[in-house]
Amino acid sequence: MFFAEPVLSEVEGLRMTMNTNTERIPTVAIVGRPNVGKSRLVNRLMGRDRAIVHNEPGVTRDRLYGEVNWRGRTFQVIDTGGIPTETLSSLSTSIRRQIEFALEEADLFCFVVDRKELHPLDKEIGNWLRSFGKPIILAVNKVDVASHESDLLNFYELGMEPLLAISAEEGRGIDSLLDAFLERLPATEKNIETLEMSIAILGRPNVGKSSLFNRLLQSERSVVDEKGGTTRDAVNSFVTLKGERIQLVDTAGIRRKSRVAGKLEKVSVKRALDQIEKNQIVWLVIDAPEGVVDQEQQLAQLIYQKNRPTLIVANKIDKIPFKDREPLLETLKNSFYFLPGIPLYPTSALTGHGVTKLLPEAHQLKATFGKRISTSELNKFAQTTLHRIRPSFKGKTPNLLYLTQTSTSPPTFTLFFSEGAELSEAYKRFFRNEIQKGFGFESVPIRLFFRAGRLRLN
Repeated sequence: MFFAEPVLSEVEGLRMTMNTNTERIPTVAIVGRPNVGKSRLVNRLMGRDRAIVHNEPGVTRDRLYGEVNWRGRTFQVIDTGGIPTETLSSLSTSIRRQIEFALEEADLFCFVVDRKELHPLDKEIGNWLRSFGKPIILAVNKVDVASHESDLLNFYELGMEPLLAISAEEGRGIDSLLDAFLERLPATEKNIETLEMSIAILGRPNVGKSSLFNRLLQSERSVVDEKGGTTRDAVNSFVTLKGERIQLVDTAGIRRKSRVAGKLEKVSVKRALDQIEKNQIVWLVIDAPEGVVDQEQQLAQLIYQKNRPTLIVANKIDKIPFKDREPLLETLKNSFYFLPGIPLYPTSALTGHGVTKLLPEAHQLKATFGKRISTSELNKFAQTTLHRIRPSFKGKTPNLLYLTQTSTSPPTFTLFFSEGAELSEAYKRFFRNEIQKGFGFESVPIRLFFRAGRLRLN
C-alpha cells in the first residue's frame, strides 16, 4: 500500500544502495576550543567562505566538510564544533558526539589553539586526542606578526610536534601547515568520482531537515535537537546511488524575516538561501501535520523563480492516521496551486517511510530538467497549438517562424515570429503551459522567450 510503513527490506535497501564510503579521501579534522579560529582556518584552507565565522563561541555545531587541493593532491577537511567548556547540556552532548565522529573518521588531527592563552582545557583536549593514536599537528593560531612568535614557548608544554605558528586571518604559515598535512596523510586510495547531482534541503526550523539528512546517510551527520534551529551552517555529505555520486546539503532553518534574531541567524538564513543557486535540485521540507504556511509558499515561489527543480517533502507523515493521510496530502498539494506540477512525497525521517523514493525522484527531476526536444518536434507542436487556439496580437498579425530549444537546465525555448506585433501576456502563459504539458516538463521550471524580428540563418 502507498501509505504503509516501510518494511525492513525497504530500509535495508537504502543502506545497500547508498554507500557513503565509495571513495577514500584522506581527511584532516580541525579541532579545538570555541573561538580559537577553526572556521576561519577552514575558510583559509579552502580559499572561500565555506564556514560561518562569528565571534560568538560555538557557532559551528555540525561537522562541516570541504575539499582542499594542494600541490596536486586532494584531501578533505572537517570543521568541528568547539569543544564545550561548561557543564554539558543536551545540545552540547550532541556537539561532542559530532566531534567524536569526526575524530574517528579522520586520518590526521589539526589541533588549533589561541596563542594568547594556554587554557587548561587545551591540555585536556591534547590528552584526549592522543588517545585516538593518530598523528597530530599543533597549530598555534593568531600569530599575526613576527613579534607574536615569542608566545609559542608556552605551548611546548603540550608536548606535541610539529608545532606550527599560523595566522588564519592574515594567511601566515598556511603553506607550511598544508605541507605538513601532505607529509602525514595517506595517499588517496581511489580517484574521486565525478559529482553527478547536488541537492539542497531547505525548510523552516524543526520540520525535520536534519533528521531526514541523517536518515539518508544512516549516520548522525547533522546535530538533531528537539529545540529546533540547531543547524546554523550548510552541512554537506555525499552518497552514491546506482554508481552516481550525489551531494546532500542540510541547511539552517529559514524563519520569517521579522522573526530572525541577531546577525548570526541572518547569516545562517542567507547561507541557506544561497544554496538554492549552488545546487541543482531543492527539497523543500514541510511539517505535514502542521500544514503549509505562507512562508513555505513564498519559498517555493522563490525556488521556482531561480529555476531550480523542487520536490516538496511532507515529513512527519507517521503522525497522521492512515485514513487521514490521502486527504491531507491532497490539501498540501493544493496549497502549492501556483506550481501545479510540483511533486510532493510523504516521508517520515523517524520511521524511514518514503525516504527511499526521494533520491530516485531527484534523479528523475534532474533528467527532466536536462531533457532536449528536437526543433522538428517543437515546430510540429507549435503549428498544432497555434491552429487550435490562435493568439491575439497587438498591432500587425505576424508570421510565426519557428520554435526551438536553445538550452537545458533549465529547459529554455524561443518562439520566433516576424516583426510588427506583440503577443499578449495571457497567450505567453498559455503557450508556456502547453509546452510543459506537451513534453513532460510539468515538474520543472522552464523559460520561454518570444522574439519578433527578421529570421537570420547563419
